[in-house]
Amino acid sequence: MDKTIPRRDADFDLKQRIITETVQANEVAWKMDTEWLNAELYPKKAVWDAKWEAYKDPQTRTPAITFSKQFSRDDYQPAVRKLVRALVYNPRVSDFELSTMGISIPSQTRTPALRADSFPVCKIDSSVIRILKLYFMDNESHHRAKPRNMRGAEMRWAIPDSRPATVNDLLHSEFTTRSPFTLEFEEFQRGLTVYFCLRWENTRGVKGPWSGIISAIIP
Repeated sequence: MDKTIPRRDADFDLKQRIITETVQANEVAWKMDTEWLNAELYPKKAVWDAKWEAYKDPQTRTPAITFSKQFSRDDYQPAVRKLVRALVYNPRVSDFELSTMGISIPSQTRTPALRADSFPVCKIDSSVIRILKLYFMDNESHHRAKPRNMRGAEMRWAIPDSRPATVNDLLHSEFTTRSPFTLEFEEFQRGLTVYFCLRWENTRGVKGPWSGIISAIIP
């Protein structure tokens, strides 16, 4: 186990509290991924906090509580590791701030998260009515879903009356870290043409070039 994640539960609880409380106070300044924090990290933290409090009290500590405490840690710990990695490779977080959270700095020079010079291409599955599945991959490496150091793909899309001239005409924005990405439509939209454009985003939020605008008919 790495040094950032202590083995003992009590030490783990103290460390995660220090890190998450510091992150909560600096989310805006550090430009953290608040969507991921609110959807994944904080809910798992809330479960761990509750199970750990119940476990610490001898009057409420039962075999079931002990099991649920361990289960919640097993579920929460990977998210803490992911948060630590995001902090280490975030240029807005200073070495001093990392050290105050008890996070070790792997080297004097942090490895940069590279900007993608390539862009996503995609294959569209329209075999199910009202659903389009976009299987995206890198245009320079068709066997990989996304390039190294890329967090995921941003997609802009719209259903305009005519073919859009620029990406700015695509009014809807989505972000996904996994392929395929699924869009569901209403019955009245069947037969209409959807236009898409995609680009990579790295782990620091730096975006690559847009792909060309592609289209598909809603089945």
